[in-house]
Parts: sequence; structure tokens; C-alpha cells
Amino acid sequence: MIKKISLVILCLLLTVSCTIQQQRPGTEGMLKNQSSIDGVNTVKTIRTTKDNCEIRSGTGNDSEVIQTVDKGTLLNAVGKSDSWYIVRTENNQIGTVSENDVEPVIDDFKDTQIQGVVRLTAEEQQLVTLVNQERSKANLPPLTVDMDIARVARIKAKDMVDNNYFSHNSPTYGSPFDMLKNHGIKYLHAGENLAGNSSVESAHQALMDSEGHRKNILSPNYTHIGIGAQDSNRYGNIFVELFISKPR
Repeated sequence: MIKKISLVILCLLLTVSCTIQQQRPGTEGMLKNQSSIDGVNTVKTIRTTKDNCEIRSGTGNDSEVIQTVDKGTLLNAVGKSDSWYIVRTENNQIGTVSENDVEPVIDDFKDTQIQGVVRLTAEEQQLVTLVNQERSKANLPPLTVDMDIARVARIKAKDMVDNNYFSHNSPTYGSPFDMLKNHGIKYLHAGENLAGNSSVESAHQALMDSEGHRKNILSPNYTHIGIGAQDSNRYGNIFVELFISKPR
């Protein structure tokens, strides 16, 4: 009798468990709406991941080395042959580099240039100019644009748009300090300003009207800046300002 009662209770528990799972809010029809897609983004830029990275005249480790470049150098990839990227060097030579020595850079920001040339989008440069104008009024030195920091700021701005959030803590990358460290950027001090606005001028003014954001813009601790701007359906634009001071 006890065994029968136990079996009945067990069956009831299993039935309740199944019912709860089936009636969980938000799951109705979920199986009918499942979808997946995949694709490959054309790699136009690669970044070297080792010191004295060798650019060769052909595919294969027995090919002549025509140039060596530092770790972190951006190269223009014009094609790929098996496990070798075909690249165009600064002096307009065509060479190859092993895929084991580089990483692809998937970046669709229209005004970014490679080979170490510092260039921001028009909106990003405008915001840098406004920040440095404020610093000039306060008798502070201008902040130097660092494209490595700008790249992190752009990644954060895009992540905010893609994942529909507005926060210093990214569900993908963590805090801005985590992001800087994980992208190999060393700093003594660091800060981040976020703004969502339809124009650069309005975003900057809103930041200056806020004590905490104005403090970052006018901090004597900071020496370098990176700006990321991204179109946003919700705000018009997302702007990310990253400030750091570099260790001497």
C-alpha cells in the first residue's frame, strides 16, 4: 500500500513538473518560430598577434621574408590562399602572412583607416574637438586620440545598439575597465561617458550639464581619448567616450 501511494505521489509530481514547464510564460509557439542563419564576413583588415611578424613573398615558410612588422600592426588583406593572407604593405608591396600570426578585424566603420593612420568618423572627431575645447577653456591640455581606445569605444557602442541596453556594464564584455584590459590597453586612470542623442552637439551639451560626466571631460588625470559613435533607432546615435591616462 505504501509503495502504491509513493508511486501515485511520484506520478503527480512528474505531472505537475511537466505542466509547469509547458505553461512557462513566453514559450508558447516557440518551436514554430525557431530560426538560424550563418555567414562569413569578408576580411579586409587583419591585425598581427606576434612580435616581428614575418611578411613573405609567397605562401609557405620557405618563401623569402620581405618585411617584419610589430605585434598589433593593421594590414590590408586583399585575398587569402589556404592558410595564408595576401596583404598589401605600407610601401605598396604584395606579400603573405600566416593566418596563425594574425587575427581578422571585422569593422565596418566607414572612415577608419589602417596602417596606424589616426582617423575618426566625422561625428567622432567633432566630439573630440568639443571635448578639447572645454579642456582649453579650463586651462587643461588637450586629450590625444588613441585609435586602440577608439576601437574599444566603437565595439561598446555597437554592442549597446545590438543588445538594446544603456549601461556602463555590457552583458557581452563586462565593465569598461574589463574591456580595456581585455583589449590589451594599459592605464593608470580610466573613465567612460555614454550619451544617446540625435546630434553630437546635443550629446556633448548634455554631458557637460551633468556633474559626473563633466568631471571626466575636465579631469586632469586623463591624457588620451577614444570615441565610438553608432547609429541607434532608439536614440538617433549612441556615443561612447573612453578616457585613460597611460602609464609612463
